[in-house]
Amino acid sequence: MISALVGGEALTDLGAGCHDSISPVDGEVVARVPYANDSAVDSAVAAAAEAFDSPRWRDISVSERTTLLRRLAGVIEANAQELADLEARDAGKAVSYTLANDLRVGIDALEFASHSFRALSGGHQEVLAADHIRHQLAQPVGVVAELLPWNGSIWTGLQRVASILAAGCTAVIKPSELASVTFGRISELFVEAGLPDGVINVLYGDGQTGAALVGHPRVDAVSLTGGTTTGGRILETLARSIKPVTLELGGKNALIVLDDADVESAVQWAAIGGFGNAGQVCVSSSRVIVSDRVHDEFVSRLAAAAQDVVVGDPSEPDTQVGTLIGPPHANSVWAAIDGLNSDASVVAGGERYSDQRSAGCFVPPTVVIDVPGSHPALTHEIFGPVITVERCSGPAEAVALANNSRYGLAAGVFTSDLDQAWAVSAALRAGEVYVNRWFSPGVLEAPVEGQRESGLGPSGIESYLRRTNVFFQRAPRTH
Repeated sequence: MISALVGGEALTDLGAGCHDSISPVDGEVVARVPYANDSAVDSAVAAAAEAFDSPRWRDISVSERTTLLRRLAGVIEANAQELADLEARDAGKAVSYTLANDLRVGIDALEFASHSFRALSGGHQEVLAADHIRHQLAQPVGVVAELLPWNGSIWTGLQRVASILAAGCTAVIKPSELASVTFGRISELFVEAGLPDGVINVLYGDGQTGAALVGHPRVDAVSLTGGTTTGGRILETLARSIKPVTLELGGKNALIVLDDADVESAVQWAAIGGFGNAGQVCVSSSRVIVSDRVHDEFVSRLAAAAQDVVVGDPSEPDTQVGTLIGPPHANSVWAAIDGLNSDASVVAGGERYSDQRSAGCFVPPTVVIDVPGSHPALTHEIFGPVITVERCSGPAEAVALANNSRYGLAAGVFTSDLDQAWAVSAALRAGEVYVNRWFSPGVLEAPVEGQRESGLGPSGIESYLRRTNVFFQRAPRTH
């Protein structure tokens, strides 16, 4: 049984019964999870509101907040192996991946936030006339409803907590019902690190619990990392209450490889971006667009790289890719692969395992070519370890293909021509563009802001702040 965290108290009864968290590795129960009813949501929001209004939190000094964030980073780091092991059982994520990516990024976010908030104090300037001054205050937005995704509860959760604490907000956090156990342990570490009671509260539940949080009248702002459909529902709800909202949503991200690219490097990054975490990453490099001149070499190398990926028990240190999150999602990914087997050419993967992995939600890294231009695999998120490779004649066609999407989260270009890299980057409709690599090495210092259906607003510290303009009129000068 894992516990919720409300007002600093660990609770195992939230009024809506307990539900089993099932491991996607072997179908066994990982833990019992208490779901929250509306009354529990009320209690958690009230605890966050009380903490926000408390002098202990409102008047916390810069040095105290810095110490708190650094202490939390240290506690997380000291328990990194345990958290990675839990994530392997609960979400099927390879321990090696969690340690090298999720925890490294999460701890870095806490360290970054521990000092960066000092530069968010606002500023002042003269306006209108010499005797008028405007001073801008950067103030916490208030109580935040934070909804986390199942594919990255550690790194997303710690990034959001870092930003919330740095901004001076309080929050009620709801992990996904598909992956709650690891964040349940993290909530215990919040207490161990000495977070004041009620500053961070953690509830569990399904979409009903999330909807109750989003629509709660005492919640001041909403933040979601998740699917575009869920983001749309949240916007419909908030249209009636007008609250600040940040949405980091899906993507169908194009990695462009031009004819002067370092093909070996492009293959390496495409494999990391497309197969890491079994392709369950919003900025996954799931769609690769390659110049005719290097297409065949690229495909051959990427197919070999896919076959070399070690897929297996996520708790084993040598495993690179574990499972998908659960049977329903695995079935949807297999449906997409089966369709590609019929309509295109699968050059790596694409077949179900016949060994012990057949009992879990394992999907092999898969590479597909010759996909018809109108095929849904080129426009819809598969969210699995599946990379499609398309041909292009050059930069102009590559950009046109990449921009033919309802999403606009991330993109990339591989080329040895810096001018060409700049021109392609500027033409791509994406919140962030990677040049000769994949994934951003910076997180809170360079928060992504998705375009089109990929999101709304940046996901950094600024999203938890409101700006107040204060106008002063100076007394007339006497000399």
